[in-house]
Amino acid sequence: MLSNAWKDNEYNQIVGDVNALSMFEDETFDIIICHNVLEYIDDKETAVKALTRVLKKKGVLSIAKHNRVGRVIVSTLKFHI
Repeated sequence: MLSNAWKDNEYNQIVGDVNALSMFEDETFDIIICHNVLEYIDDKETAVKALTRVLKKKGVLSIAKHNRVGRVIVSTLKFHI
């Protein structure tokens, strides 16, 4: 069932280094998922500026970080499909 859902929604997934975004042109990405990354970056402001630069105008940027509430969220997600 889920495999059929992906057939009509093709996309390219890129996994990379937030410090290497200079290789991409402005407004390259429709969606950027940056989860549990920024807490390991020294210069967070520069990293977020780089993420927003490569994000398309109507794009979606999702940023999440580790926190105490995260354990509650993860425990509820195991029931979510």
